[in-house]
Amino acid sequence: MEQYRIDTNKGLEFGLYSIGDHIPNPHTGTMISAEQRIQELIEASKLANEAGLDVFAVGESHQTYFTTQAHTVILGAIAQATKRIKIASSATVLSTS
Repeated sequence: MEQYRIDTNKGLEFGLYSIGDHIPNPHTGTMISAEQRIQELIEASKLANEAGLDVFAVGESHQTYFTTQAHTVILGAIAQATKRIKIASSATVLSTS
């Protein structure tokens, strides 16, 4: 497995993160499917990769208006769809129940 790549010459890395918000359209009240929202996250990661960003992160959320309950599965799909961008978990819920 490759060592985690930290480029100390850069000084600052730039990236995007999402917790997969899945809310109704504010103008029409309609919602896209959860599957479509996940596809949008994967597409956003591909665009971030192409734009040269350093990191794309997805967080876990189990609330009603989010699609990232299984964020590690989404991160796996992002890893398959991108070439050089680092992927990360921006939030992981540790349950005590």
